[in-house]
Amino acid sequence: MGETEPVESGADAGSARVVRGAAVAEWAAGALTVALVCWPALVGSGIVGAGDDARYYRWLGWRMGRTIGEGRIVPLHLAGVISPNGLDLRLIDGYLPSWLAGLGNLVLSPTAAYNLVFVVGAVANLLAARYLAARISARRLVRCVTAIAFVSAPALAVNVQQGLPTLWFAFTVPLLVSEALAVVGGGRVRVVRLTALLVLAYLCSVYFLVFGGLAYGIIVGVAAIRARDPRIVASVGIAVLATLVVLAPLVAPRLRFDADQRAAGVPTELLADSYVFSADALSVLAQPARSTVLVPRPAAVARATVRLPDSRGALETTAFPGFLLLAGGVAFAVRRDRRRLPLAVAAATIWVLGLGPTLRIGGEVLWTRGDTPVAFLPYRILLALPGFGGLRVPIRSAEILAALLAAATAIALDRRCETGRPPVVALGGGAVVLLLANLLVPLPTTTDLLTPGSRSALARIADRARPGDTVLAVPTDCDPSVVALQVEHRTAAVGCAGSFAANPWDRERAYLREPGFDALRCDRAVYGRLRTDPDVPAPRWDREARLGLRERFGVRFLVVDRERLGACARGESIGRSLAGIAVIGGDDRFRVLDLGESERGGGRVAP
Repeated sequence: MGETEPVESGADAGSARVVRGAAVAEWAAGALTVALVCWPALVGSGIVGAGDDARYYRWLGWRMGRTIGEGRIVPLHLAGVISPNGLDLRLIDGYLPSWLAGLGNLVLSPTAAYNLVFVVGAVANLLAARYLAARISARRLVRCVTAIAFVSAPALAVNVQQGLPTLWFAFTVPLLVSEALAVVGGGRVRVVRLTALLVLAYLCSVYFLVFGGLAYGIIVGVAAIRARDPRIVASVGIAVLATLVVLAPLVAPRLRFDADQRAAGVPTELLADSYVFSADALSVLAQPARSTVLVPRPAAVARATVRLPDSRGALETTAFPGFLLLAGGVAFAVRRDRRRLPLAVAAATIWVLGLGPTLRIGGEVLWTRGDTPVAFLPYRILLALPGFGGLRVPIRSAEILAALLAAATAIALDRRCETGRPPVVALGGGAVVLLLANLLVPLPTTTDLLTPGSRSALARIADRARPGDTVLAVPTDCDPSVVALQVEHRTAAVGCAGSFAANPWDRERAYLREPGFDALRCDRAVYGRLRTDPDVPAPRWDREARLGLRERFGVRFLVVDRERLGACARGESIGRSLAGIAVIGGDDRFRVLDLGESERGGGRVAP
């Protein structure tokens, strides 16, 4: 006995070292994935994401941070934007990520706080997918591969590319799928947990609540039919009611807002937008062209599919979940399993909804009437429901499809590990090869568009501004990203801002009725969601027009975007009309003018 004890102890120690080594390898692989997906967010000063969305969300986090710093821990309204209306934060999509960015702004720079949110979201997505796999399999390889496949899925990771933190926080979806599969396995509906997940899903993005909640409902609905157990339906119903009660302070204002907009003649059902941001029927199979490792395709496949994002530069045009999740889904589907029917029905439903209101195959719309696509798919019904008209991007359902395929992949991997064929090492190696095709690196970053000259000029606004003074961007067309300049000038801004779904367009009509504002518009046909008559000539920009802007909206400072003026037909005319207004600084793109200084007759003159 005494001679065997050291042997047993040594074996146990060796086994423990192997377990610890495997755990270290798993977490190292996860950390590497987070770093690859969010690398610019970890180092450097660039703003993660391409273009206007990234600058807008950086501003939103900064503005919420200032409001939190003033003592309003959970701000519901931002003053000093869309002046004098302000921005109702109950109407924006994705409150939680922006609130987290606001907290970050208490101790970090606006860029660092914004970038850090993506890292937090990546970790949350990774852990949620790992939890889903752990509920399916006790094997470390299954948990690791599933988690990495989900967090790096192009349909999900593309949101980092565009700078959309709200749509990156998808962690509630794998958790909802996990809860649903537990019911399929004979478990009960955990009402409190389900309610919490649905509320969190809404706070991250309404798309996760709508599509994630639908996927949960389908999976659990199949279980209820099979079990002939009405208690399942009753429990889900209680959770839905509890969710509505908790979210009532956010949902009720949205319903009232949409009703007011409709009554004022503002379109709230964004059918035309949904045509643009719908998935091609083949895009679920098409690797994005921006992938780091492009997989060669046979000529026939290349002709039938389109690698997306396409040449328009619209990043939200890929539903591709990655080759590993597709392969896992197929491997899962070919074997009998109690979970096969509910997962398959849920995945098929979500895929169809992602196609939007019409069908596009290989880039061609299947059915049109003249030049207009015919809306005949189920998404058209969804848009018509009260409060759902603003769901203008059907392809965002691809993130829910990725979570469903992650569950299927975990099941398929667990089966393979049970049989021992192929060996676990070979299985892991094959997974790594397939996962390499998910990579979308290097990631794009953007800047705040400012130079030392324009930054200094904007800072002078903050020094000169008095209570009631506001800033107006020229041209005065609705460009929501212009509000991002407020990080530097810190003064109330006139004009649209942020999500179009949160802009009070009925009240913004007052801008268009103001001659001084209307005179500086380039696009005479549309202002945000408001249509105007392009044949009506622009008013004159004269002293009376300037005084009107000052009296009604407090406009003292103009930030002239010379690049945008150069791109519009009326740009030269608008530029000439601004001659004689005092310039307080700027650069080749942005020029800051002070109407108050001009009225006093001081300062330099705008060229």
